[in-house]
Amino acid sequence: MIQIHEVSKRYGNREALAALSLQINAGEVTLLLGANGAGKSTLLRCLLGITDFEGTVRVDGLDPLVAGRTVRALVGYMPQTCGLHPDLSVEQTIHLYADIRQVARDRCAPLLKDAGLDDHVNVNVADLSGGLRQRLGFALALLADPRILILDEPTSSLDAASRDWLAATLRTLAADGCTVLVSTHAGQELLAAGDRRLVLEDGRLVSDTGEWSGASEPATTGSRGAAPGSVRPLIRKELSDALGNRWLMSYAVALAVLGVAAASTSVQSSSGLALQAFGRTTATLMNLCLLLSPLVAVLMGASSIAGERERGTLEHLLAQPITRSGLLLAKHTGLLLSLTLATTVGFVPAGVLVAWNAGPGVLGHYLLFPAIAALVGAAMAAVGLLVSVSSRSAAQSQGAGISLWFAFVLLYDLILMGSLAVNGMSVEFLSAALLANPVDAARVLGVLSLEPDLYLLGPAGAYLAAQFSRGGATALLLGALAFWATAPFVLAVVRFRLRTPRVRRSVRVQPIVSSGEVKVS
Repeated sequence: MIQIHEVSKRYGNREALAALSLQINAGEVTLLLGANGAGKSTLLRCLLGITDFEGTVRVDGLDPLVAGRTVRALVGYMPQTCGLHPDLSVEQTIHLYADIRQVARDRCAPLLKDAGLDDHVNVNVADLSGGLRQRLGFALALLADPRILILDEPTSSLDAASRDWLAATLRTLAADGCTVLVSTHAGQELLAAGDRRLVLEDGRLVSDTGEWSGASEPATTGSRGAAPGSVRPLIRKELSDALGNRWLMSYAVALAVLGVAAASTSVQSSSGLALQAFGRTTATLMNLCLLLSPLVAVLMGASSIAGERERGTLEHLLAQPITRSGLLLAKHTGLLLSLTLATTVGFVPAGVLVAWNAGPGVLGHYLLFPAIAALVGAAMAAVGLLVSVSSRSAAQSQGAGISLWFAFVLLYDLILMGSLAVNGMSVEFLSAALLANPVDAARVLGVLSLEPDLYLLGPAGAYLAAQFSRGGATALLLGALAFWATAPFVLAVVRFRLRTPRVRRSVRVQPIVSSGEVKVS
């Protein structure tokens, strides 16, 4: 059962819901009707706890803003746009969501067969017709055998026969005690299946027709379908997606080609490789790390959440029994693993050349470069993730990511050196500024590890080495990179979380079974 008391929601100056109070009962199909913009979809998101609101909602006695993960484990949800990843096949899609909800995969095939999709399991979602995508979305909503089913425009793109099938399925679920709430503009097939019709207008309930056909006491859902969700499948998906990411593949290829070119040049020179010395080879490899890795990391981080939002898949992911911070952690973890893997693969050809010509003893120094690339990549990926959750569109996030890369890699030093020439800044200030830039911190860390020459370290790096010793300066620089890898991520979590309502009144709701109204005491 779902209880709603004086729920309000605003988007800027627009009031989507206005002190709405009603009750949705178990064992019946409740239809939510109204024109576009009436507040139907907003209400459904409030019930799932994926948007904030003022007022009180109880789903099986639980507050979705407090126990959202548990509520979403109880609910099967189908968003208006289905929110499916177009690059996955039908089978891959249902397996992904089964793994997230920790449902046995042997449940997937019967659901696909019931939805008429058993002959399309290897077809990509992008190649399905609109009606088949809707059927797949409905199958996903039924994965955990939920006792509460919330559907947003499920009949969109369905033909008459499919609407008949959907209506019959909903009636069967309601007869089994399921709470069914459907936002719809459907034809007569679905309207005839409804026990009750609620009409919203400008966020207000203007009509409530139909009576509860269940028992005198409202049913409770119990714990059926309440398994917690897992983010591990999302990490695996991030890694899988990375294999087809043009930025990451181009990055690995560029590292391989330029790294081999730099190592080959040194092989042909009289000085050989001599990676311990800061020569042409080491300078080239260092520049590769500090230019390419931050760019790819910040762009991939910037597209993570903004890309899901633009594809329409973010709402469906948020409706799963996972937390927002868990989703961000999965994105960040998958991004770091894929970036580290691409960096390692990119450096392998040059590493083989180095070992072949200079012997395996020099590989310890050579491995410094992929390590530095991974460290600075982790920092810039976190920055990109913060940009992603703060941007309104994927294009905006990509533009901001490129701007930040340019600022950290080039503009930062130009402004700092210009200010130094004009104002004569103290070396202490320069050292602080060095730690405030993850790219500069990684550069000095690399030089310090290879050859701690005071001239090569620069004034700020030399000051740190003199003040804290080589080991102390290394620890300080690693700490700065660790800060940059974690602080933007924490800020992204804070930025991405739901706003806490100003007032959360504790109310007890008593149902009046002869109507859709509620009594509050």
